[in-house]
Amino acid sequence: MRTMHLRFTIGVLVGLCLVAPAWACTASHLLFSDTFDSENNGAGALNYTGLSQWNVVLGSVDLTGNGFHDVWPHRGLYLDLAGSTGWITYLQSKSTLLVQQGQTYRFSFDLAGSQSDTGFNLAVALVTSPAPPVLLFDFIILGRHQDFTHFSRTFTVAADTPAHLAFLHLGSGTQGLLLDNVNFALVPWPSSLALMAVSLAGLGLIRFRNRLRG
Repeated sequence: MRTMHLRFTIGVLVGLCLVAPAWACTASHLLFSDTFDSENNGAGALNYTGLSQWNVVLGSVDLTGNGFHDVWPHRGLYLDLAGSTGWITYLQSKSTLLVQQGQTYRFSFDLAGSQSDTGFNLAVALVTSPAPPVLLFDFIILGRHQDFTHFSRTFTVAADTPAHLAFLHLGSGTQGLLLDNVNFALVPWPSSLALMAVSLAGLGLIRFRNRLRG
């Protein structure tokens, strides 16, 4: 009976040693991703309302690229956040993302400056939830004609909550900031913590075996 108990405990601890690093590797995964390249059969359009993963709650967006109002060739399709109506645009993800307490998430995207020589444009990247209403709030201002820049923001959730990704765009013309490559992912468990878990499991195994033999 004692031998069976020892074997069972060893099996559990060995399993923990194997699972901990594997969990650390697999915990990082995309929860949301959009390059806009599959929109409208790959063709650009002004005041585009058919986005598959987003709702244009306020204002309008232009689907540009692939030779249509294409200021940054070879990037595929991307959004002009000013649309043809200008001023204010609010873009929100259609899907609800369930974020969990204690987990850290990364919201990343590419933004380029307005192609207009006049006026101003700024964007606010948001991760919204019912309570608290905003999990992430970040102002971004880019220079005119500035090339695409990658932005990455991380935050840790205090309580389980549904969430949406969103962009608020403010501008004074019909050419605004350009958006591409939006991703939202769970940040992986640090490898140092995984190694610590393995080490503690190993020490526990050694102490347990020594106690049974003593």
